[in-house]
Amino acid sequence: MSLRLLRLSRVSNVVRRSYTTSRNHPMFIDIAVNLSDPQFQGIYHGKQGHESDFNAVLERAKEQKLTKILVTGTDLSETKESVKICNDFHCDYLELYCTGGIHPCSALAEYNAQTGGKQKATEAEGDYDINAIGSRIQDLLEVARSNPKTLLALGEFGLDYDRLHFSPEKIQKLFFEQQLKLFAESGLDLPLFLHSRAAHKDFCDMLYPYLKAGKFPRGGVVHSFTGTLDELQDHVKMGLYIGINGCSLKTKENLDVAKEIPLELLLLETDAPWCEIRPSHESHKLLQGHKLPYESKKKEKFVENSMIKGRCEPANIVLVAKVMAELKGVPLEELTKVVYENSLKFLNLEK
Repeated sequence: MSLRLLRLSRVSNVVRRSYTTSRNHPMFIDIAVNLSDPQFQGIYHGKQGHESDFNAVLERAKEQKLTKILVTGTDLSETKESVKICNDFHCDYLELYCTGGIHPCSALAEYNAQTGGKQKATEAEGDYDINAIGSRIQDLLEVARSNPKTLLALGEFGLDYDRLHFSPEKIQKLFFEQQLKLFAESGLDLPLFLHSRAAHKDFCDMLYPYLKAGKFPRGGVVHSFTGTLDELQDHVKMGLYIGINGCSLKTKENLDVAKEIPLELLLLETDAPWCEIRPSHESHKLLQGHKLPYESKKKEKFVENSMIKGRCEPANIVLVAKVMAELKGVPLEELTKVVYENSLKFLNLEK
């Protein structure tokens, strides 16, 4: 989808609020936002539900003291779109960067796009052309090389055995292994933006040899982490950052695990428009009534400058930070300061 972006400095219909201007207000970097998702253009399930509020979403992010957003690229086309979004965007106090990779759930679709094939995930797994997979990844790497100031991490990539209906296990593994191999050979000094869901052993077995051999000195982050304590400890041993969003904080077990994340390895994200903290989540109790100062409407009753019920956005990172501060038993300002520094280090950015 082609997105028409306006400079925020020219947006006159977004209300600017003064209650977030305190010098003591924590600052945030959201390391995972799907800004190319049609929902931010008001499109849901292929139908226009309301006018685009893309700029208003970013204005609210700025008001909540987000200074940087990492836009996720999950296939070749989306990576190109994410680069365009970042390069077309100009605003004081808010910077957009992006990732570039092939998500495990996108593996089969990317293979078909490269080969002109029509393989389905329900079909018996046959042989895949490894050269076609490599060519797709090389095209992705060319986007990264052409945009060194914009594309700051390689991924999202990894394994997802929860959603084999999108891509079978075999082709997920092929894309993961080939991305690791070609990323390591690329000469690009970038961190990894990783995805692991219900595939922990295979994920670690495939990734660890590269990390042990020093192929990725910048390390990486396990984005949208929802694993067990043992899985967390494995990632920590590998020196990986842990990305936490609303989906990471659904159950009591999730909270018990999140509490054990070392502060020096914690990164915060929203994964917007997904993964909001919902009233049914165990983490919602820890908000203690804290909520964002914006009206929220159903998409069918959209009002200009309102948030959309059920649609997460970067401003929601404030709520994720609040929950993590409660879990860690530290002041919000202390937690956000450490996480902000972690995020700068991960992305190799200055303040």
